[in-house]
Parts: sequence; structure tokens; C-alpha cells
Amino acid sequence: MTRREERPERAPFDNESGAVAYVQEELEHGVPAGWSFSPAEGTTLGWLIEKREVKAGEWPTQDFQLFLSMDLQFLHITFGNDDAGPLSVRHCLLNAKVIPTTSLRFFPLRALLREVFAQCAPNEWGYT
Repeated sequence: MTRREERPERAPFDNESGAVAYVQEELEHGVPAGWSFSPAEGTTLGWLIEKREVKAGEWPTQDFQLFLSMDLQFLHITFGNDDAGPLSVRHCLLNAKVIPTTSLRFFPLRALLREVFAQCAPNEWGYT
């Protein structure tokens, strides 16, 4: 018997409603002061994390976008993207961190969010 058969890795949720509840709870504890989160439009498996306390000289529209895959296997959080300039290939290839939901058994989403906020620039929209 392999290690995987002995101890199958699983996400900390079993269904969509459990996943949504888990992510909501983790966002409550993982999003820093000065930022807020809300459900993304058009999906039950997405959240928009927006900067609310913008300092002088900062771009006013900053966010991170968090999406859970429909099979509940991966979370994607976009960062460091913008819409400056004419449409090009770089606008279609978004920067994102991909989180296998099985890793949430070892590191809760709130810890991973804190790492993203500490290490990654937010998306900036509204240039063009």
C-alpha cells in the first residue's frame, strides 16, 4: 500500500457549500486591514479582494481575485496584472498563484493569503 492509499489527501471541504463557507471564513481572517472582500459577479466560486484604504500616490483601483475551480481542486489568486496599453497577449496571460486545495490541510487559506499580500503586487485596473 502506498502512502497515498494509506492517507489520501483531501481538501478541508467535501462539497461546494462547504467550500464556499471555508473560503468565506478564511477571508474573514486572512484579508488585512484596509482591504475588503465580496463575491465576484457571475459566480458563486469567486471573490474580489479590493483595497479600500488607498494612500496618496497609489493607483486607486487595486485588487486580488480569488477563484475556486468547479471541481473544487484548485484555488487561483490573480496578482500583478493590469490593463495598461492596447490589448496584447500579456493581457490574456494573467499572473496567478495556484493552490491545490489538498494543501489547505497543511496550510490554511488565511496563511496563504497573508503570504500573497506580503509577496505579490495587487492587480491594477482602469488604466485604459
